[in-house]
Amino acid sequence: NHLSEQLKGIKHRDILRFYSYLRKGNGFAVVACVLESDTRDEHAMHKASIEKDVIKSIMKEEQIRGFAECVVAPSWSEGVNYIIQLSGIGGLAPNTILVNWPTKWKTQSRKASEFLSVVTTALASEKSVLAVKGLTEMPLDKVVGTIDVWWMIHDGGFMILLSWLLV
Repeated sequence: NHLSEQLKGIKHRDILRFYSYLRKGNGFAVVACVLESDTRDEHAMHKASIEKDVIKSIMKEEQIRGFAECVVAPSWSEGVNYIIQLSGIGGLAPNTILVNWPTKWKTQSRKASEFLSVVTTALASEKSVLAVKGLTEMPLDKVVGTIDVWWMIHDGGFMILLSWLLV
């Protein structure tokens, strides 16, 4: 989120709802937000504090257990890289990064390169990456159907786990 935008957790609600579907009542999350700001002034820190409180309230509504964080950084990718490297304590650290697929990435090369930087950092940190596309079109009611799982590489069973979580 750019600092000048009205925040109020609007951009977080869809991805947090998706996460709550994935976890099936289990798990622990570190939910983080990056505010882009050239300066780390008092105003930026105040906005970050407000956004952190909004994220906490959305987490409570969606019954997500965990921590909320909000980082002020010069760019989205730099802020996400901070979060990836600094989240957790010892062995108790997130093992999966859930991010939105960037919109307009074909026409805005900056978004595509920032997204690639985040994926590269996550993989270097030995974390799985879930890039979710089309969250706004996701149905809110229960959906019945078939999930085809194509297990192309050995990933420690992550694809099988993901299909089980979506059922």
